[in-house]
Amino acid sequence: MTQKKFTNRFGEFTIYDYSEKCIALVGDTKDAKNVLKELGGRYCHNLKNIEDGMKGWVFSKNKHASNLRKFMTEYPGTKVEEPKVTANDLFEQAI
Repeated sequence: MTQKKFTNRFGEFTIYDYSEKCIALVGDTKDAKNVLKELGGRYCHNLKNIEDGMKGWVFSKNKHASNLRKFMTEYPGTKVEEPKVTANDLFEQAI
């Protein structure tokens, strides 16, 4: 599952390519709750595709991906970490 980590003024977060239609954002989202809701996110108590029992916000790829991109880039202190690619990842991509 593809993931990207980033930090902004609200904290540290990870975005997952959750399904064909959704993107999931996890992390300590308490301080960002109102912003995430305004951006079109829905809170989910159990993100099964990532890890059973994990909590986070789900965004529609079609409707709200650009809003989530704003959350990642437009808040002071934003830093996006590029995912670390291992030899095993490259091998699996080649197959």
